[in-house]
Amino acid sequence: MDEILKHALKLLAARDYSVDGLRMKLEARYGSVPADVFTYLEARKFLNDRRFAETFVRNHKDRGVGRLRADLARRGIPEKLA
Repeated sequence: MDEILKHALKLLAARDYSVDGLRMKLEARYGSVPADVFTYLEARKFLNDRRFAETFVRNHKDRGVGRLRADLARRGIPEKLA
């Protein structure tokens, strides 16, 4: 788990990820990723879907509401949060 966590922190230092986005990125490299990794990252505010969604919308506000919702859904953000 230490290697996966270290890699996750490196990715998050470069940019924000949604929980699902980070999960896909880590699973592509390591296969199965323990849920403890995400619990640790969320508890320490390194990983936060709301912050990701707010940043994404701010950076892509020219896309329009419908497209933004679809893009967020593809990134694993729940409809209610989008």
